[in-house]
Amino acid sequence: ILEATIEDVVLEFLEVDPASLTHPSIASIRIPLAEFEQLDRGDRLRFLLVEYTRSSKADLKLGVNRFETLLELVRLSGPVEEGLRRDFFEHHQVRNAIVHRAGLADRRLLTQCPWLSLTVGAPIVISHERYLHCRTAVARYLVELVIRMFVREGLTRTEAEARVRSQPIHDASTRYH
Repeated sequence: ILEATIEDVVLEFLEVDPASLTHPSIASIRIPLAEFEQLDRGDRLRFLLVEYTRSSKADLKLGVNRFETLLELVRLSGPVEEGLRRDFFEHHQVRNAIVHRAGLADRRLLTQCPWLSLTVGAPIVISHERYLHCRTAVARYLVELVIRMFVREGLTRTEAEARVRSQPIHDASTRYH
């Protein structure tokens, strides 16, 4: 869901800010013109985003780096707190083991996330506490993204943080933190 949200945010900014289309990575994309011309505006932007994702290798990046690469296209990327970066990396690794290894820990997971204290072949169990931790990490990242949007629109970081703190989404990002 977060991946789709990030893509939708990028597409929306590409739609409302055509200057983003002048990004050097977009300008270098090679596309079949006849196919591109047959698409409507929304599909053209999605096509460009897919090609940008491929050419920037965003689809091969792990954790939050994947999102930050896409957000860079519309000037919404920025620093990510190391703890949050690690949480996303871990979630990505655990998700892959659950989906591609039938929910069992493999060597790759153990190598990438030794702090999980799992053994090869052990079932991966997501406790309620771990689920809340993951949910909170996603909410914190979304709050950061909203702050970046306000800053991009001209607010100072302090003003943007104050505006976000006054909104209900902030409660969701701090409730279990």
